Amino acid sequence: MSTSQDTSSAIGPLHGDSSVLSDARPALRVDAEGSNIRLHGTLSMLTAREALKPGTTAIEAGATVIDLAGVVAVDSAAVALLLEWVRAAARRGGALTVEHPPAALTELARLYSVQQLIPFAHAPGADAARVEGGPVPAP
Repeated sequence: MSTSQDTSSAIGPLHGDSSVLSDARPALRVDAEGSNIRLHGTLSMLTAREALKPGTTAIEAGATVIDLAGVVAVDSAAVALLLEWVRAAARRGGALTVEHPPAALTELARLYSVQQLIPFAHAPGADAARVEGGPVPAP
């Protein structure tokens, strides 16, 4: 018997220095159902903390796939969040697969020398976006 858990949450709008992030008020939505966790929006230091609990809950319930196709921008907090989710999966004796990572995310993981710790299903080529000064738009 399979159980399906729907853990949807919308995170945002952002609060803080809008000069760093322009006038946009990015948000992040976490949709978890069954073995999939889908993220939509900006995964940054301003949204990652709120994504931690619903993602971890879904992983503890058996989620094995993190789908980042809907992520439009990332910063280093995305790397930290994924590493925590990898640890959560390991604690339950499982593993994760990260699908559709933005090029900027794989570049950050490479920059921090943790790319082998995050199980990317597909890593985009060297056309990674520049990573500096805040969230980076995904190509």
